[in-house]
Amino acid sequence: MATISPLSKSTKLDVVRREKLLAYSKAMLSPMPRDEVDRTVLFTRIGLQRLRNGERVRGLVDQIAEVVVFTTLVTKAGYGTLTPSFLKSVEDRLIDVLFDAAASAESNVAPSLLEDATVVVNEYDRLLQTTRLEVVVQAFNGLKRRVHVPGTCSCERCQKQRASARISSRTVTA
Repeated sequence: MATISPLSKSTKLDVVRREKLLAYSKAMLSPMPRDEVDRTVLFTRIGLQRLRNGERVRGLVDQIAEVVVFTTLVTKAGYGTLTPSFLKSVEDRLIDVLFDAAASAESNVAPSLLEDATVVVNEYDRLLQTTRLEVVVQAFNGLKRRVHVPGTCSCERCQKQRASARISSRTVTA
């Protein structure tokens, strides 16, 4: 009779690694769990409602801008229903609000922008519910690389803002 040798320790580890990798692969092919989507979108909807109620906190506008950029990235990957031109328009108007807020103490979010932002948040909710987690992760990684903080980067708009700030500070001190 032949004796069956038990699996070696390294073989057992390989089996465990393969099982974990398979579970990870399956998870990446599924959408986000519904409770996580609800929790994520709830904070965004609360922020949008606070903007509607007249709160002018930069963090709220930043939050909505990040949702717009994320939705744009997923749409460009082929999963969204909104047009890229609509998303770009909303993003540009939000950036203008951020620049206005940086230039003065008050910022004004137009009602039409809030309506368009609501459309984007609804699409964001739908995308998180239906899009594979792999695509969502790629979009969030792209979002990290693309987040724009007005006045801190080297884009043309920020350079102009810094130049005008330098000119105005010289005029005030002179």
